[in-house]
Amino acid sequence: MNNAYQWNKVKAGVLLYNGADELDLSAAFDTYGASGTTNTITVSSKNEAIVTKHGLNLVARHQIEDLPTLTKMIVVGANAESEAAADIEQWNNSGSHAKLMFLHRGMSGRFAMDPAFEDLAKQEDVQTAKFAAKRLEYRATDQLKLEGRPFSLEAYGVTAMLCMLSLLAAWLIDRRFFGRKKR
Repeated sequence: MNNAYQWNKVKAGVLLYNGADELDLSAAFDTYGASGTTNTITVSSKNEAIVTKHGLNLVARHQIEDLPTLTKMIVVGANAESEAAADIEQWNNSGSHAKLMFLHRGMSGRFAMDPAFEDLAKQEDVQTAKFAAKRLEYRATDQLKLEGRPFSLEAYGVTAMLCMLSLLAAWLIDRRFFGRKKR
């Protein structure tokens, strides 16, 4: 439903920095991006390859200076505030009004996906977060603290509105072209 009828998607940046953990990065991209509710884009401070914790080279699509308007900037990793301090300072000095969100702050000892599912439930709804966990075959859903609306008002509201408009159009077409009887 979200992929088809979620028309107002959140635009979120994910900050890439040297030493970022790949699992933490995948928590942001696999959870938000695949939910159908959020467009995630990669952001870095420089136009050069970023080397992750285990040696993966990533190149961000955007740099902090040339970003489109974002709703929020996601920074992953339990130690991101110290490991990416220079990048975060550049972000703070950039003048962007997007909310800076440290996804894994205070989450050490928990699985990397947990805070992403919990934030998705707050951002969108509980059913979207549960489906994201199910899609990733995450079996420890009883550990999650999912808080938010029970289901997507936008996705189901748009669907209901389109059904009603379709029925009205069919009724009008039937009355106009097929409803008249010849005598």
